[in-house]
Amino acid sequence: MIKNEYTLNVDIKKKNSIIVPTFVQYDNGVLRFKVFDGGNPFNFTGYTSIKIYHRRKDNVVVEGDATVEVIGGQEYIVYRYKGNEMAKLGLVSTSLSIISGDKKVSIQPFNVSIADNIGDSVASPSNPEYGALQNLIVSVQNLIDSVNVEITKTINASTEQTNHAKTQGDYAKVQGDYAKKTGDENKNTVLSPVATFAAIATTYKNPVLGMKVQVTTGIDAGKFYRYQNGKWEHVETNDNSILADIQNQLIKVGNTPPLGTATFWLDTSIE
Repeated sequence: MIKNEYTLNVDIKKKNSIIVPTFVQYDNGVLRFKVFDGGNPFNFTGYTSIKIYHRRKDNVVVEGDATVEVIGGQEYIVYRYKGNEMAKLGLVSTSLSIISGDKKVSIQPFNVSIADNIGDSVASPSNPEYGALQNLIVSVQNLIDSVNVEITKTINASTEQTNHAKTQGDYAKVQGDYAKKTGDENKNTVLSPVATFAAIATTYKNPVLGMKVQVTTGIDAGKFYRYQNGKWEHVETNDNSILADIQNQLIKVGNTPPLGTATFWLDTSIE
């Protein structure tokens, strides 16, 4: 994991197992050392300077000064990179020395890794590949925009087809409802006749649309009533005038069948 600050626990009397700090080249790197002396906090009293030495990959040794800082009530050695230590990529052998006059206490050298900043080396306007990278970014963005346009067209077309199908379905339903309504309004179910209009209600107690009944006697004789609009309505009258004329003719010849009936005579004479 690359980060800008590392805190290392070191002991001047023990072999230290230190992680490898990794910095991006020329970043503002910081090393913090929590120093122990045989497991106890190191006493910095009397020490005049602290040196950090960096042996780069080209074998050049860079010397830097560290300071003692109190952080959270504890003393730390803090070293801030200046830049020249990072001039070469790769592992840099690093050591720490605490100096007091002609006396010096050091910890075992450890490695620090300097990593290349890929972003700085590729995506720089001065790099010949920068233009190609920018063109690639533009091409990818154009491709994304084109795909989004096609997706939008497809969604709109699908929505339009769905709406059209729904409209067609709604129209078919309206037509079907109209046909059913027309059929219901025009259908007729002829029932057995009753004597009077009042008898219709008592005879057919649960009427439905289209029921049709003839009344045979009284002032409503010959009238047909149809159940519609929630009630029995007069829709037609059977014309008995023709039957009456026939009856009158029969009276003249001495044969008077009852009104509303038909009588047939069989001629059995032999010529």
